Amino acid sequence: CGACLLLMVPVSVLFFNMMLAREVRAVFDLTPGAQYYGEFNSFASRSTTDPDPQQYAVYIFNITNPDSFVRGAKPVVREVGPFVYDRGYNRTNLTWSADEDQLAYQEDHFVTFRAPCQAGEHPGAGPGYSCSVMADDQQFVVPDLVFQAIYHEAGQLDFCQLASPGGHSLAADAWRAGGCVAAGSLLQRSLVDIFYTLPVIRSGVFDRHKLQEQVFFTRRTARELAFGYEDETLTELVRCDADAMRLDERLCGLLSGGKENCTVYLPKCRASGVHQELCNDVEDLQQIMEVLRTECPFQKVAPVRFKALGLLNTSVVNGNAVDRTNVVKTGKVSKEDAFQLKKRFGMSPVVLCPNEQGLPGDPCPDLSYPIQPYKDHNASLASGSYGERFQLQGTGRQRVPLWVDRLTRSVQLEKTNTKCTCHGVGTDRWELGRSELLNSSINGENDRYFQYGPSGFFNYSMANHRIPTFYSQPHFYGVDDKEVVDNVIGLSDPDPDAHSFYAEIEPITGMAMSYAYRLQMNVAPRSIQAGSLTKFFYHTETLFAPLDNYGGKLYVPVAWVDDGHGGSAAAASAWKGSLGVILVGKKWSEVAFAGIGALLMILGIIFWGSANWKRSPRVAGSDLDSNPLMVP
Repeated sequence: CGACLLLMVPVSVLFFNMMLAREVRAVFDLTPGAQYYGEFNSFASRSTTDPDPQQYAVYIFNITNPDSFVRGAKPVVREVGPFVYDRGYNRTNLTWSADEDQLAYQEDHFVTFRAPCQAGEHPGAGPGYSCSVMADDQQFVVPDLVFQAIYHEAGQLDFCQLASPGGHSLAADAWRAGGCVAAGSLLQRSLVDIFYTLPVIRSGVFDRHKLQEQVFFTRRTARELAFGYEDETLTELVRCDADAMRLDERLCGLLSGGKENCTVYLPKCRASGVHQELCNDVEDLQQIMEVLRTECPFQKVAPVRFKALGLLNTSVVNGNAVDRTNVVKTGKVSKEDAFQLKKRFGMSPVVLCPNEQGLPGDPCPDLSYPIQPYKDHNASLASGSYGERFQLQGTGRQRVPLWVDRLTRSVQLEKTNTKCTCHGVGTDRWELGRSELLNSSINGENDRYFQYGPSGFFNYSMANHRIPTFYSQPHFYGVDDKEVVDNVIGLSDPDPDAHSFYAEIEPITGMAMSYAYRLQMNVAPRSIQAGSLTKFFYHTETLFAPLDNYGGKLYVPVAWVDDGHGGSAAAASAWKGSLGVILVGKKWSEVAFAGIGALLMILGIIFWGSANWKRSPRVAGSDLDSNPLMVP
């Protein structure tokens, strides 16, 4: 009967919901034997030659007007890219806690450069690039990040805590200009003098603007910017090269025409009564260099190999003594915690070695102290999804956390109203939460992240050798301050599809069917005080003085990274073959039972009404009696 079929609707819904719940449980935890564990484990051996590889795509901003920029013009950039690297992981030593609620594993990364496009071929838009725009050994003009690192780290060296060779602390009154901090300032100026100004002098260039251009900019390849490089100046300082630790003698040799060392030159300089500021600086520099030769402090604050964008470290560290274990919740005990990180590289909170040379989690070399990337240690607690699966169970969930290695913190993704389809699977689009990018005066929670500039930026300066480093979404997407955007010439308008940070997540399983975790590195340069040598030869008190005219709103883009995955056809097919079948069955069973039941009930009502009408008695005086032509 129709009523019976209608009653089958809730029964069928209950049946398919039970099947769905069972299937979700099978894919919703990482315990041994669970369906998703097999998927997680197979990803452990995922190769860069897979049909749907995950990718890093790098775009470089080549500065086309370095000469006019140092004279005060706005930077003009030309975006070049993508340089595409297919990437894979190697997950090993998978072990579970006693209650199977936590899974620990080791993780290594590896990449393969995707060959340049052939004639007539185009890399396409990410995620899912088909080729690279060109070979990754091409050089581009970019801000010299190593110079920035050396300069800012030198200014932070605490000379009051460093002992002189005789064991005497460098007391505050030892420096003419105002104590231990002044010693760091003098070292900053002297490093610029010796490592940057002196080579320009020796090349016979005495144009102040040319000097600034050569100091501020460098030429680097896409591969160097992506994965790091060695810099001769940085290497000399970190390894305490004997010649590098003789800045004072280099200066005396230059000022004496290469004829005298400081022992001979300085008494003559003082007696002459000329250039006393220069003589005083060299004299103070002698004392500083005695400390540097003994303590070698740069060894503790900078790596031999500079990380640049720091996409990933592909070096392999031998031995098992170091805990670089990642720990993720499996969902066995509580589904609310499924896929949430509890440790990243053996740490929570995650701290960084300023002189890191191996993988994150290694002990800091040379007894260096790890640094806290943000204001409090809770700001870098390992938390949030590791990026492939998200916990979406629960009513009305609009925000989910995601751990981002490049930021050494988790961020919140917010659900949008956009519906997407990836390989035939319906998804919701989740984008980087607006509140994550707000200035701390608007969102007080961001004070712990030093977000004191314009909204739209993550401040990563403390974690990046005090280089004024700020991450944004590409092309300043999400930066509302028009002045910031207008201060850089050559960027196209931001496109949400091409430049936003997002994930397309299947709403039942929380699987990221497609994602693009995009971040752009920018530096916010400032003017610096010139050293005595620079003043003497170039007649300027300040280098890069025009930078101060921007009022703190100049953010020079260096490069941006599209860390993405265009979706796996195999994963989509597996979803369709399991959850997809159940959902389709549920939908059509509801339609079928409801439709057929409703139709039968309508027919039943019509039949019942017709039958009752035929059997109804005639009433005297009715139309049937008065009009014999009307026959029932």
